[in-house]
Amino acid sequence: MPLFKVIICQFDFDGAYSLLEAIQNLKSKQIEELIVDLRYNPGDQVAFAAFYT
Repeated sequence: MPLFKVIICQFDFDGAYSLLEAIQNLKSKQIEELIVDLRYNPGDQVAFAAFYT
């Protein structure tokens, strides 16, 4: 099962668009699972969560 993990330590809207572009690229490679690790991201941006839903 193809798996891809992304670790994000600092997040802003430029990074959000880059991640979205990477996810679209991964879809074409038939990745079945994606883990987005936000443990070290300071957070406080509800807009980022809404952006990906």
